[in-house]
Amino acid sequence: MTETERLANDGVLPGMAEQHWDDAVSLRGQRKRMVRAPHIRLKDVIRHDDRLLAHLDGLYLAGDHAIRLARQGLAEPDAGSIFVATSLAVQHRDAGTIDRLLSLVEVVPDASPAMASAFGWSSAPLLRGLVPRLLAHGVGIVRSLGIAVCAQHRVDPGDALVQALADPDPRVRAQGLRAVGDVGLEARAALCMHGLADDDARCRFEAARSAVLLGKGPAVHERLHAVAMADDPMSQQALLVSLVAAAPDEARRLVRQLADAPADMRTMMKAAAWTGDTQVVPWLFERMTDDRHARIAAEALCFITGADLASLGLKRPPEQVPDDETASDEDDGLLWPDTSRLRSWWNTEQHRFPPGRRFFVGGVANAENCLHVLRDGFQRHRSAAALHRAVLRPGQPLFNTSAPGWRQRRSLATGGPA
Repeated sequence: MTETERLANDGVLPGMAEQHWDDAVSLRGQRKRMVRAPHIRLKDVIRHDDRLLAHLDGLYLAGDHAIRLARQGLAEPDAGSIFVATSLAVQHRDAGTIDRLLSLVEVVPDASPAMASAFGWSSAPLLRGLVPRLLAHGVGIVRSLGIAVCAQHRVDPGDALVQALADPDPRVRAQGLRAVGDVGLEARAALCMHGLADDDARCRFEAARSAVLLGKGPAVHERLHAVAMADDPMSQQALLVSLVAAAPDEARRLVRQLADAPADMRTMMKAAAWTGDTQVVPWLFERMTDDRHARIAAEALCFITGADLASLGLKRPPEQVPDDETASDEDDGLLWPDTSRLRSWWNTEQHRFPPGRRFFVGGVANAENCLHVLRDGFQRHRSAAALHRAVLRPGQPLFNTSAPGWRQRRSLATGGPA
């Protein structure tokens, strides 16, 4: 009996299993872009995740044949194959494959985030016994992975977190400091304050970010502002959290500092969006006259007002869209505004947005509006809504807008993050 015949007798069709593998790897790659996309809503994430789950279920049912496919896929590992292989190994409790995957994290740059994503995708009961192994591992980046998994499930790692915050490996300390804010661990806030003096720049940033999410005072805000103003890989994240957490006057002061720096135009337009100050609207309309900035300026306006260019008929017809040779990757999915129509819309609607107040996606930046945005908004809006909500309610977990769609829907159906 051939291998194909044996598999057929077991109810496994090799060609179908291989198609499940290829599609699952592809869908995972698409998902990574989707959760940060400007035109994707939770319903789109759920639909995509249902497709991915169907292929993962098909692989699980393929049993040993799928495990062999996973091991073959790791011959030339990438983020997609590592995610799918990790998901299968967790489902089958295949310790050998998990050990092989863990051996990749120090040599394959995408391995650790892909494994963290797969562990975050898996249900918590399947991870019992595995996470303690990660937290006690001899390799620092694997210990960091263990902390990341707990944070994705919004679970307090307990004593392992205290140990992580004193770990000699800065990657572990940074992940631990981030977890404090993501999980909403007010009891660990003092450890974040201690982390502000860490020798490692990323640790200092994560300490400041978490301390701000936990409601710490102006001195911590200034630390985060300094990162936002610096030529630093974390500056964009720092700017977003700084402006979300800042009082209106403080936010305007930070934007003026950016303008004096001077910051690049894209950063200035993002900052304008994150302040929620409608006084910037005339300036945004000026930016829309330049096709290099038109889409990001329109997104900033929508970030403040909640205008939906598609549903309101405020986008350019296809024949009026210019060749886009200077676009940034983050413009993918953004609509081209019909500036004249958008200006007319604003002239009609601006009475709803008096200056001096902070607006976020068409409403005030309160917990109720943030919950509405988490349910119905675009992914970039949803990420900011999660931050707003965490700042408004220190000690609550940061809503995870990258979590599996069905898990997000279940949380939101019960009133939002616990």
